[in-house]
Amino acid sequence: MISNFDVVYIHSRNVESMRRFYGEVLGLIEIMHHNQTSIFAAGDRPFLIIEESREVYETNREPQRLVLNLFAESPRATFNAIVRRGAKVVQPVRVLEDGNRRWEGGTVADPDGNLVQIVHHNFFA
Repeated sequence: MISNFDVVYIHSRNVESMRRFYGEVLGLIEIMHHNQTSIFAAGDRPFLIIEESREVYETNREPQRLVLNLFAESPRATFNAIVRRGAKVVQPVRVLEDGNRRWEGGTVADPDGNLVQIVHHNFFA
């Protein structure tokens, strides 16, 4: 039985540009970098590993296949700060509401074209 979430691996040919994006643009904490492998944390635990691989394309040819959602208390302010630091906007911040459920978020692309959403929602409250 699965009891918890561990980490997401992103394989890339462009580890250095990905490191800059996830560290400097998104503001995640890089807790380790060694031999073209970087581990990033959000909050108190590691959740993202970027590792060099020559077995992948330069850019993701189907970025909609997997979207990385990053939770932010203030998604609009966080999104705007990320865009000012150079993130490519895919979808500006929008709000979706259905009764008492609310989702707010916007989407950017990392240097490999993977989609990253900055979100806030009350789905599990």
